[in-house]
Amino acid sequence: MYIVLGLGNPGVEYKNTRHNVGYRVVERIASENRVKFKISRGTFQYAVVKDKFGKTPPFIIAKPLTFMNLSGIAAKDLLEEFSESVTSLIVVHDDIDLDIGTLKIRKDGWSGGHKGIESIINALGNGDFIRIKIGIGRPETKDDVIDYVLSPFKKSEETIIDNMVIEAIETVYDFINQGFEYAANRHNGC
Repeated sequence: MYIVLGLGNPGVEYKNTRHNVGYRVVERIASENRVKFKISRGTFQYAVVKDKFGKTPPFIIAKPLTFMNLSGIAAKDLLEEFSESVTSLIVVHDDIDLDIGTLKIRKDGWSGGHKGIESIINALGNGDFIRIKIGIGRPETKDDVIDYVLSPFKKSEETIIDNMVIEAIETVYDFINQGFEYAANRHNGC
């Protein structure tokens, strides 16, 4: 069973920040499927999505209750809880190296400097999981990165991000139903 882990920081003060775009994706999947998140082990919330029309096999959506730089704890607990391997994991997260409004799906690799991904790689011992990266743009200077990722989107960016959340959800479904090549060909660079 696939596990879709949307990265973000817990707490209302982070709700609409750039760093929480992964949360937005799994929360929207939950809302569209009318499922509620449950807390398990105290490190993550999860819900099981079952397609009532049988088009998509059941899958798990989850979000860490740890802060971003400790996402690996929740990812490891999640895989253990459901007895799944690292290759069953799909991580949805923000990426400052992609322009706002750009999406990329990737099979494996290193963290690219993303602290949440770095934590997951360290906790799981490898990076053999799917990443769906949502571009949030880059701040003007390197010194502004922390403030930038913890800031909300501008009003002018909200429509773009809403569209990217929808694109990311479609990418999740396409990957689960059709595999990596299909999802990558259809969504990379959108």
